[in-house]
Amino acid sequence: MNKKVLVILITIVLIISIVVIGVVFINRSQKGGQSANNEQIKDKKTLQLYNKILEAKVMTFTKTLDDNNKIFIAIKDNKGYKEITVNGNTQKYVVKDGDTYYLDETTEKYYIYKSNDTILTEIREQFENLDNKSFLEGKEKIDGKNYNYEEVLRYQDFLFNYDLAVKDLELAKTKLYYSGKKLTYIKTTIGDVEELLKIDISFKDVKDEYFDIPQNYQNGEE
Repeated sequence: MNKKVLVILITIVLIISIVVIGVVFINRSQKGGQSANNEQIKDKKTLQLYNKILEAKVMTFTKTLDDNNKIFIAIKDNKGYKEITVNGNTQKYVVKDGDTYYLDETTEKYYIYKSNDTILTEIREQFENLDNKSFLEGKEKIDGKNYNYEEVLRYQDFLFNYDLAVKDLELAKTKLYYSGKKLTYIKTTIGDVEELLKIDISFKDVKDEYFDIPQNYQNGEE
């Protein structure tokens, strides 16, 4: 074989080898970067809490704006209870057998919303919408105590006062504050307006009494 041809063939083989090695290196680097990024995402307290909520059969969730404005939700298996207090006025709902019962304390009557159990998934869905979002981290002082926070932009789903909600999500952002791994506050900022909620989440047992319809209550539709 002509020496010139041999040199050309060797050169081509070397070039191909270099290209193959380069492609393999780039793919490994990309996979490594993706793996590291996935691990960073998994480390976020908010997503760890979301996974715990997904697995929970029993939990309570309370968000408090002030003494006259708060929401309490209790869930146990397929039963639920929700208590909403707005400007000091409280409404109570019970979920059982796939239906929601509104309890009217003033008339001692209940009203049934058939095939409605959205209270059972309400908390999960608020956190579910945070999945795969990017978080900014920092520290901030609330009532004289420092908290680590995870912030997500273009998000307003935790608002208590939904009159503050905006269509342009560029104006909205949410910070979730942690004491250790415990979610303690959620602050939603809409433009120049802030709403700070005190948060309490528990995965301890829930009293069955929450899910009972009082015996003296009558069906308001009969």
